[in-house]
Amino acid sequence: MLARYHIKVYDVSANPSISFGLFWTIAVNILRFSSLLHLPFCILNHISLLLYNLFDSIVSLDYSNTASKPFICLRIATKGDYPLLVRKNVHFNMEICRRVGLEKFLIEVVTSKRVGLENSPMIRELVIPSKYRTKNGTLFKARGLQYCLESGVNILDDNDWIASKKL
Repeated sequence: MLARYHIKVYDVSANPSISFGLFWTIAVNILRFSSLLHLPFCILNHISLLLYNLFDSIVSLDYSNTASKPFICLRIATKGDYPLLVRKNVHFNMEICRRVGLEKFLIEVVTSKRVGLENSPMIRELVIPSKYRTKNGTLFKARGLQYCLESGVNILDDNDWIASKKL
């Protein structure tokens, strides 16, 4: 028993408004071209990023009140195996602090072996005693950072800020 199927074949070459109706032709064309609406925005955005410098090369401070600025301690924890690298990082951090305009800061290097940093009021080198043990038995760089906080070693006040860097 054969059943007859009526398959409606649309002629692609014909006018779509005649084949599908005016409403569906307009709706499909709007959907097709709506994906291109973001294109002018993207092009202009890329052109503006290429043409205009968004960052000033020199940052100027309008008002600087040294009394309201906190004292910042940059604490670098290291084993001391690479003293040249430590000295290079200390000088790099010192230049950044000066360039930004920090006036009240200290760079503190906590190490297991002496690095041989220069004597400066803004640089402090702490060598951890080999017999020093923390209360919780921490090791490595955490041991050095804990040693800095011990009474008799810590020279910072409660309101001072500490930023630690592991090297």
